[in-house]
Amino acid sequence: MLLQPKLQQKVAHKLILTPALQQAIKLLPLSTVELSDMLNQEIVENPMLEETPLQDGQASEVDQSVEKITEPVESVTQSVDSWDDS
Repeated sequence: MLLQPKLQQKVAHKLILTPALQQAIKLLPLSTVELSDMLNQEIVENPMLEETPLQDGQASEVDQSVEKITEPVESVTQSVDSWDDS
C-alpha cells in the first residue's frame, strides 16, 4: 500500500440570511400605512433614531416615484372597469 498526497477541491454554496436581509424581507410586503406605523414604533422604541423632514427635492422625487407606480395600477383598473360595463 503506497501513500500518495492528493489535492481535492470542493465548492459549496450557502444561503446566509443576514440581519439586514431578514429585515428587508419583513419590510417588502408592508403597505405604506403599515410601514409608516412600524417606523414610528421603531423611533419611539429606539432613542438613537430620529425622523428627519424631507427636503423639497426629496419630496418631489418621492412624489414622482409614487406616480410612476400608481399609473399602471390606474390604467389596469380602468380597463377592468370597462369590462364590467359590457
